[in-house]
Amino acid sequence: MTTHPMNWPELLKAFQDFRRTWPQLLLTDLLSRALAFIVLTPVVGLLLKLFLMRADDGVLADADIAVFLLHPFGIAALIIIGAVSLGVLFAEQGVMMVIGFGAVENRQVTWFDALTYISHYAIHMVTLAGQVIARLLLVAAPFLAAIGGIYLIFLTRHNINYYLVEKPVEWWWALTLAGVIAGVMAVFMLRIFANWILTLPMVLFQGDRGRRALRKSQRQVGKRVWKITFLLALWLIGITLLSGIFTFAAGIFGDLLIPDLTGNMAIVTPGLGLTLLFIVLGNLAIAVGRNALFGLLVVRL
Repeated sequence: MTTHPMNWPELLKAFQDFRRTWPQLLLTDLLSRALAFIVLTPVVGLLLKLFLMRADDGVLADADIAVFLLHPFGIAALIIIGAVSLGVLFAEQGVMMVIGFGAVENRQVTWFDALTYISHYAIHMVTLAGQVIARLLLVAAPFLAAIGGIYLIFLTRHNINYYLVEKPVEWWWALTLAGVIAGVMAVFMLRIFANWILTLPMVLFQGDRGRRALRKSQRQVGKRVWKITFLLALWLIGITLLSGIFTFAAGIFGDLLIPDLTGNMAIVTPGLGLTLLFIVLGNLAIAVGRNALFGLLVVRL
């Protein structure tokens, strides 16, 4: 692979790929949600049991959770669970990328063919996810430590509920400083994601593994890293705005279908059912579009 300038017309062809492959992408997203539920539910349950093992009365305070996560055992558990969770996300994106790669070559790849293909890379994706989680934790550690220091300096004189209700001056100082630090951390994280954006295709289509794929992606991105970082930021802002617009539209839709008639269930029930259906289908469409288009854009990139 050689480094090329970003070809915008080629990149925008991802929307044509989506139009041609959306049925397969929809099936992929639904199956991925089922897989995530099957895999992650016992994993989260295991983490909860590990938490409760540290509490004599079976109840954990916030401080107990923080101490557990800072313990080497807790950090290891967090990395393992994060790796499995991110590995499931990689699997979903991998299937969509295989379908998208087929669309680039004018071939129709079914979700089953794509799933069969990436199943050979399952271990590699989980291993890659573990390395990504570990590196992100190392990057985030100083920022999180700074936010923790702000909490200790400004918000320890009273119970946290006091600050949430009264909102004194020190509350706003802590919130402002923590927001600035979180914003800087977000920029760093986006830049890291921009450097790694080609990693998964390199694992799936070029046979690279783990650290090599991460390093190779960073080299290939090269000087385009800030441009891709800006595009990722625009993508996140766009998805957030779209979700906000849909939430607003769902509220208007609900107001029209659910009249303020207490006790008249014959009118309220159908309106409530239609509103819930509208919300479920709308959120599903946004999620499928978000996940699928991201994978297709990375393939075109």
